[in-house]
Amino acid sequence: MDRRERIISLLEKKFSDSFIEVSDDSHLHADHNPSAKSGGTHFTIKIVSEKFSNINRIERHRMVMSLLEEEFESGLHAASLNLISSKEKL
Repeated sequence: MDRRERIISLLEKKFSDSFIEVSDDSHLHADHNPSAKSGGTHFTIKIVSEKFSNINRIERHRMVMSLLEEEFESGLHAASLNLISSKEKL
């Protein structure tokens, strides 16, 4: 299982019944991060979930970043997060 698949699996456990999209953007950072050439270092994550209702942006980010702790420890360099409730617009 590669890093993208592991991230999706972690997110699906916490945010079941949510829209989840994870894209590997590592290739866009290969010029300034040599390890990005092989992928798995930079991701964009979009989640639309009811679990984000009545939760501010910082807390939403904390929820997701805490799930990715081990991935950051093992080579994940950056995650761009777009986290909204289903009542908000993307």
